[in-house]
Amino acid sequence: MVAVADRAAEREASAATTESRLRPGVSPGAIGDVLTVRAREAHSGPHADHFWNADLAGDGVRLRPWREEDVPALARGLGDPDVVRWGGGSTATSEDDALRFLHRLRRRADEGSTVSWAVEVDGVVVGATRIRSVNRVDRHASVAYWVLPEHRCRGIATAALRATAGYGVGEDGLGLHRLQLQHAIGNDASCRVAEKAGFVLESGQRESFLLHGTFVDEHQHVRLASS
Repeated sequence: MVAVADRAAEREASAATTESRLRPGVSPGAIGDVLTVRAREAHSGPHADHFWNADLAGDGVRLRPWREEDVPALARGLGDPDVVRWGGGSTATSEDDALRFLHRLRRRADEGSTVSWAVEVDGVVVGATRIRSVNRVDRHASVAYWVLPEHRCRGIATAALRATAGYGVGEDGLGLHRLQLQHAIGNDASCRVAEKAGFVLESGQRESFLLHGTFVDEHQHVRLASS
């Protein structure tokens, strides 16, 4: 089982989506008012602590903020052949690369666009999970995760994803309405993990992900706050 549903860090959005949409019946003169109102809504979301200091407990797992001493495990995960196969990136990921990635995660937390966790079991980092591309206007985001090879097939990915989703849609967390998870078609293990964690298969997306130089089809799974 390949417990991977993540994309290369360098291709992720670096900030929350806050763009406005001009709806039918809105005159050009009202555009400024629409932008002002939606910008105000975008900045009324959770406190910054929700994006970096959240510490969660799941079914046998702990999700906690990353620390610099976790860099070796982070480098292993980002460079794992299965993570690279399904999410992009490089198997040559070094600890320096991982440290830079960790710093990017912190910047994105400060921006309010990403929440990221190290996944621990019995005090050992075994994987990672994230809520990324947070849109606080329309209250949706994407989730991603990976688990190190020696810890797969133990239900860790499912438990971590459930805890992540609970925080994403929970009123004590981010209070989002919709979470989505995408993975390349063919990664059947991620389909199973998503479904076990309460993410319903919503659609197939044709050639939606550029993976190692080739556009590939993806499945999109969704969990709503009401589900």
